[in-house]
Amino acid sequence: MRLAEKTAIIVGGGGGIGKHIALAFAREGAKVVVGDIDPESAEETVSEITSTGGEALAVKVDTRSEDEVNELVQKTLEKFGAIDLLVSAARIASLVKMVDMSEEEWDTVIDYNAKGVFFLCTAVAREMIKKNGGKMIIVSSTAGISGPEQLSHYAASMGAVMGFARSLGLEMEDKNIKVNIICPGYVETRELKLGAELRGTPLEEDTVVLFSPLRQVDDEPEAIARMAVFIASEDGDYLSNVTYPLWEDEVTFHRNMTLPTKRAL
Repeated sequence: MRLAEKTAIIVGGGGGIGKHIALAFAREGAKVVVGDIDPESAEETVSEITSTGGEALAVKVDTRSEDEVNELVQKTLEKFGAIDLLVSAARIASLVKMVDMSEEEWDTVIDYNAKGVFFLCTAVAREMIKKNGGKMIIVSSTAGISGPEQLSHYAASMGAVMGFARSLGLEMEDKNIKVNIICPGYVETRELKLGAELRGTPLEEDTVVLFSPLRQVDDEPEAIARMAVFIASEDGDYLSNVTYPLWEDEVTFHRNMTLPTKRAL
């Protein structure tokens, strides 16, 4: 197993892409700490892991709170003794035109998506520096590159995350800490639901926002999880400070999804 003896914190692991990554890491032998703003969903992910013999811990964490993030790190160290891997996959979104957006809505998305990554990486980096090694995988979005309509605040937060992670990667190079970014090509229903709940206006129906002309998402979370496992394992030790947009174009999509295509790869 490629991640045996590794301890991983997966924030946003209660559902969606984060859950796929948490389960994939556990299948590869990692001890997984599932951090999520929804404690019940975190427990559900942990139950799936432990039911197959894996080791896991659920921790409720709102990434906008530095205290809760620090508590997540402390509970991880108390349970497993070290932090080898961090995956930041906690994101929220809402669909609103810029001219109709309130300051509160802007601040909520920016704080949760961007400031949360800052708090997480800061707390985990301090521990990784002590052990002279580790890997961070930041799940951002191609929205930070393309800037889709009705998602200006989300796009701004994703662009901020990418810029932050690139700078962090350079700062951590001499500490043997690798930082890489994965950019999915759609906004998950869970992101929209969490965003609605934080605003106090629950989403009435499932919605998925796609950025790719291919309009396919069924297998993407698992493809992202496989990519995350590769980056986290020894196979990905040479990767550092790289951004992987899964939907950059049709060829990139087929290559990353390991699907056949008539175009030359």
